[in-house]
Amino acid sequence: MQKTVVVAGGGICGLSIAWKLLKRRFNVIVLNRGNLQGSATWASAGMLLPSFSPANMSPGVSQLMYESALMWSDFAQELELTSKLDIEYRTEGTLRVALSESEMHELRSSYQRNEASYPPIDWLSKSDLAGREPSLSSDICGAVYSANDKQVDSRRVLVALRRAVQLCGGSLLDDAEVCDIVIDEYGARAVKLADRLVGADVVVIATGAWSGLLPKIRVPVRPIKGQILTLRMRRPIWIDHVVWAPNIYLVPRHDGRLLAGATSDDVGFDASIDPHVSNNLRIRAENILPGAFTLELLEECVGFRPYSPDGAPIIGVGHCRGTIVATGLGRDGILLAPKVSDIVADIVATNQAHASRNPFSPLRFDNNSPMLSS
Repeated sequence: MQKTVVVAGGGICGLSIAWKLLKRRFNVIVLNRGNLQGSATWASAGMLLPSFSPANMSPGVSQLMYESALMWSDFAQELELTSKLDIEYRTEGTLRVALSESEMHELRSSYQRNEASYPPIDWLSKSDLAGREPSLSSDICGAVYSANDKQVDSRRVLVALRRAVQLCGGSLLDDAEVCDIVIDEYGARAVKLADRLVGADVVVIATGAWSGLLPKIRVPVRPIKGQILTLRMRRPIWIDHVVWAPNIYLVPRHDGRLLAGATSDDVGFDASIDPHVSNNLRIRAENILPGAFTLELLEECVGFRPYSPDGAPIIGVGHCRGTIVATGLGRDGILLAPKVSDIVADIVATNQAHASRNPFSPLRFDNNSPMLSS
């Protein structure tokens, strides 16, 4: 008899895992703690940016991001074919810009650090930049173009994945917050909800920033709040590329929406909209796209990114037999979804008892291990 896998988590990570498992003929039940709009995915800008890794990022994490980025084209195509929905996978690339000498210095350092690893990355003159995006500020003193960076509409991806899971025979339960995992001497046996038990042979914990709230799972994840705005572009205040600057990014959609984000605040699960933060985001947007402050405000949104103590993903067999953890993806949950879902599906399919030794294992925190180095 085929295993029943319960996936706790209805964001892009959980749904991608469920979809991959269904294609391998497992019985799959997805438990979503809220509704469609309750996940971090809903508040995400959908950027797929592997090409400019921070200087302090471990090579192992950088490699994971790059491998997942290479998978996105096929992942997007198959998801659209399965769901019959357009997820707005876009390939225009990303512009990273600097507005001061200090930002210019950091941009050049980042360019030199990454150009050999993730080509093509091109340094642009002012005229080159104006040719690509004439609406951007003339005060921009430096820019880099990365052709390998992509983007998707994360909300479209979420809707498409839900449909794909259901079309492939999976069950999807909304408003199904996990209260506990039922464990016996053989391992995980069920997931406890407020009103019932859901039987399972394997439990996958992919509840993002909420993963640390289950005591039996013991995952050291904390929420980092991000506030993001959606504006309505109007010509000539219009861009076609993702534009990234220190403390602000702008992500255009085909329908004229412009996402401006995002903050990073360690304030727990405070979902309130801060008007001061929204105003600052609009000012920052104005600095790189003149006129942006006057654009119509369509939405203000908050999401919670899941961060681990060492900043690296948490992927692998958990402390309890029959549990697998996939969380701690930080701001790169959208980018990492194809690779992480493959890793988890492989663990389930091959019953890898040795998987706990992988460098992203949740067990690594038992020994207070330092930031990954490989």
